[in-house]
Amino acid sequence: MHSTGAGSQIFPGATHEVFSPTCQYAIRALSYLAQHADNGPVLARDIAGAEKIPQQFLSKILHQLGLKGLVRSQKGPGGGFALARSPAKISIADISAAVDGVPNAASQCLLGMSRCHDSTGCVLHREWKTFRSQYESRIASRTLEELAASEGSAKRRAARPRAAKNATASASPTAKSRKTAAAPARKKS
Repeated sequence: MHSTGAGSQIFPGATHEVFSPTCQYAIRALSYLAQHADNGPVLARDIAGAEKIPQQFLSKILHQLGLKGLVRSQKGPGGGFALARSPAKISIADISAAVDGVPNAASQCLLGMSRCHDSTGCVLHREWKTFRSQYESRIASRTLEELAASEGSAKRRAARPRAAKNATASASPTAKSRKTAAAPARKKS
């Protein structure tokens, strides 16, 4: 289901998302590789399973990212995919450009008008120009290293409440009374 609204005019292939689904998968896959960089190459099936990405589609994305120099593949035992360069040297804009190309948002009107420039802009031109500039600057400066670090800390925070809940449950009076009841009585000598 593709939209014919303004969102698809600005980012061809997108349906009111900032990134296309392919680009979203690529960002998630590369973030996973960045988080597991110390473990050596990672199998596509492991990335697909962890990130809930269809494996055949992911394989095509990884191949495309390899052609663009963002990942490298290693065949044979111990093989898989790894980042081709440091995650600190890969920006979100690099990933987007590798997968979707570079959209020419500067020449496209948010409202779909054929002529929308500084001198003949639509009613949203000035706001769009400011937003677009900030957005482009942000994705060009945001690195895969930063994304992987923030995603990793978010996963750790999400896991923390469960660990705390389990610790609280085992220290509850009911759990303590079960342990006491199950322990054999000691005779005093």
